[in-house]
Amino acid sequence: MHDNIARSEGLASLPSAHRKGDESRYNLWYTNQRGIQKALDLKRGCMAKSLLHKELQMFPDVPVRKKTRIQNILKDIGINSLEELGYEEREKYLREIEKLKGNLLQKSYLEELDAMKLASIKWAAERRAASDWNVRYSEQKFFLPYFPVYKIAKTFDPEEDREILLWDFSVKGYKTLKRQVFKVLLFILKTVKDQQQRRGKYLLPLKDLYSFSVEEGIEDLRKVSMSDETDFRTYLALNAADRYDTSPPIIDLCRKTLFVQNYVPCWESYVWYLERLHLPETMGDRKLRSRKLSFLELDEQEDREILQQYTKRLLQISECSLSTIITKFLNIREFLMFIEKEGYIAKGVNAFVTERYFLHLEERENSTSSFNMKVNAVRDLQEYLLVSELIEEPFMRSDYYLKKQGPLKPKQDISEDDLQVLVNNLKHFPENIRLMSTILLFTGIQKSSLFQLRTQDIYWEEDSAWMRVKNIRRKGYRIIPISSRLYVMIGEFILREKRNVGEYIFKNKLGDEYTGQTFEKRIVGICKRLGILEGKYIFKGSDYQKFTVRFMYQQGVSVSAIREYLGYRDDGRIKELTGAAEEELAQKSTEYFSDPKNSLTSGLVMKGKKVK
Repeated sequence: MHDNIARSEGLASLPSAHRKGDESRYNLWYTNQRGIQKALDLKRGCMAKSLLHKELQMFPDVPVRKKTRIQNILKDIGINSLEELGYEEREKYLREIEKLKGNLLQKSYLEELDAMKLASIKWAAERRAASDWNVRYSEQKFFLPYFPVYKIAKTFDPEEDREILLWDFSVKGYKTLKRQVFKVLLFILKTVKDQQQRRGKYLLPLKDLYSFSVEEGIEDLRKVSMSDETDFRTYLALNAADRYDTSPPIIDLCRKTLFVQNYVPCWESYVWYLERLHLPETMGDRKLRSRKLSFLELDEQEDREILQQYTKRLLQISECSLSTIITKFLNIREFLMFIEKEGYIAKGVNAFVTERYFLHLEERENSTSSFNMKVNAVRDLQEYLLVSELIEEPFMRSDYYLKKQGPLKPKQDISEDDLQVLVNNLKHFPENIRLMSTILLFTGIQKSSLFQLRTQDIYWEEDSAWMRVKNIRRKGYRIIPISSRLYVMIGEFILREKRNVGEYIFKNKLGDEYTGQTFEKRIVGICKRLGILEGKYIFKGSDYQKFTVRFMYQQGVSVSAIREYLGYRDDGRIKELTGAAEEELAQKSTEYFSDPKNSLTSGLVMKGKKVK
């Protein structure tokens, strides 16, 4: 019947002259076409059969009878090449060999198939680049011994690793969740080399988390809350008590992997990893870029979203340093956590709960500086809420809460004699510390600016040597002149240390950027060994700048020029370092008291007479 329909359709497609003509000619043509199709189908089958047969012949140690039976079973389940063999086909194969008598025989046939599949993976790997994983997500069962990367697939044993071999992505659940688990799975397989650690610390915990997330209906691992983490521990206690302590850390690995490896930052994630954001160097300390910002501590989703949007704004358009942004984030999060415990949210905050918060801070004995930073953080949040029209009226006045701030700690007395002692002993210092100290003493730049100097920041132009310095106080950079001798010293150091273009000039033992703590430890240790300065840290604060400032001032450089050179905003600190402030005070005092009206003796009475 079908043939007749096909013939009639084919005949109808012919021109009318042909339709009216000899129909037998068309029947002959149709028969030939069917013969050609059958021949093609037969050829394809023979080619597929010959390919599978050819692959099986690559295993001379397997008995011919066994190979023939394996080939017939694979052919029956639709496998034309070992490369097509997946977990579902393996299950079909397993059902077929279960008809064989004897468990040992069945096991032997299954082991032979797995060995053949592993060999085919190796052959495929030899045909492509080692770095090409060619692994794509699909909603089906994923069997690790059949993993398409040979060096990974060969590390799994179907018996010992039975619990972690099968990953079922065909189960009913959120596609986002399944894709995320697959992504983390690939990351673990690619990065963790130790097989025991991979199994116990990563794969088993990830499988626990996957099963829990499917059961609980979790859609996105980047938004696993603290309450979800608690539920996960309860799940482990009931289903995998032996992994109660080892499985929970897998949540942090998932969060970090999914955030860092995502093409664009996921600002809705409950934890942000700053290393993914590629923040500009002008934002300061590189070590802070390994930090993370957690929004998990907030229970209310609205508060979490407000803090996320505010922090995103700081990171993207603010001119604040990274350390300032992190401090603001922590202080605002602390405020939001407090008002949530009091039963409020950010949109409903009022003067009453704000007052309670600051009283709470008073009870915790915060330092004046810390207290004021928290007040300013709440003020900044208030401004953001007002600008975003999330609240209609302000709920606090910062000037009402801010405290007057005195000296934080006793000032270390660094005299010019101390500075001269250091200069006289620099020849005994290691080269890198000697050069760093020389730069600080003879340029007066900030220590943080020194640590961030790169090779391209020292250059010669228009018959003069220049140094490009990060301007900590005003952001950006400033260019200052340096002596030709200092330029040569730095250049020779860069050549000896083989620094490449763009690298930091000074690095610690780990090859990272110097920190103030490391530098202080080195300086104090060297001074103690030399028996000088009695344990003083000569570069504490900015008093060391008086060495540069007073030299420049004695050479006739104006206070305003020195201020620009060092990057200060006003003349006050410069006058203090040069002694100009004391000179002005002495001059004004002399002028004031030279007037008889202001004499200290005027108005005194001696023996009943008024002294004039």
